[in-house]
Amino acid sequence: WQLDVGHTEFKRTISGVPSHSDTFTADWRLSLTHPLLRDGSDDFAMSGVALAAHDVRIAALSGEDTANDILQGVIQSYWNLVFAIHDAATRERSVELANELLEITQRKFTQGLQNRIDVINAEAELANRRQELLTARNNLEQSSDDLFEQVFAPDALEGWQGKLVPVTDYSHLPSDVRSVSTAVAIALANRPDILNAKLAVDRAEIEVRRAENQGQSRLDVTGAVGINSESTNTGKTYQTLGDRRNNLASIAVAYELSLGNRSAGYTL
Repeated sequence: WQLDVGHTEFKRTISGVPSHSDTFTADWRLSLTHPLLRDGSDDFAMSGVALAAHDVRIAALSGEDTANDILQGVIQSYWNLVFAIHDAATRERSVELANELLEITQRKFTQGLQNRIDVINAEAELANRRQELLTARNNLEQSSDDLFEQVFAPDALEGWQGKLVPVTDYSHLPSDVRSVSTAVAIALANRPDILNAKLAVDRAEIEVRRAENQGQSRLDVTGAVGINSESTNTGKTYQTLGDRRNNLASIAVAYELSLGNRSAGYTL
């Protein structure tokens, strides 16, 4: 729609000489244009609102997906720490057993019950298990640091100076563990990344419909109503706007055919 308010002065000349019979017109006009093809239809008019709503939902799901990724990272780091703690304890016990085996082998060698090569093999096995213990301890420190980084802010000095002690019981699974098929169904219905992908497909379909609409010709219907007056004085033109003899009304149908319209075709 468009509202025009203003006045126009018409100057007349006779044989190049300005005339004193200048005319002033005041005009108030309201026109309304409705597109029937391109930019038309209720579906196209509301598609912009639908796209905005999709963008809002996609943004919210993206934030939720980021939060889930962070939570998943914390959970993964937690169980990595649990594994590293027990792996280090297992490696320590393994070193103790290898050391005992070496002592037994050395005593048997002293008594002539085993060869020197058996002692060397036991020493090599002990060295190998000590190396595994060092690796396990390094992994334990790294797992602890990874979890610290995910749950404590850089300026949380009290947290960084503490020690992480896992307390969750890992020896058995909860009794309400769902089946794989149930878990997949729940994921398909609720996971934000999947919902985000579905919304992206819906949004793309709306964009296709909008592009198809823009490839059409233009057919617009315009209706206008207005009031105007005419006088030889600017002020009087506004004083006589109430004179309904000069009211106007019009209706027009405009058709526009874009030759080629390649831009719309490429967009589609």
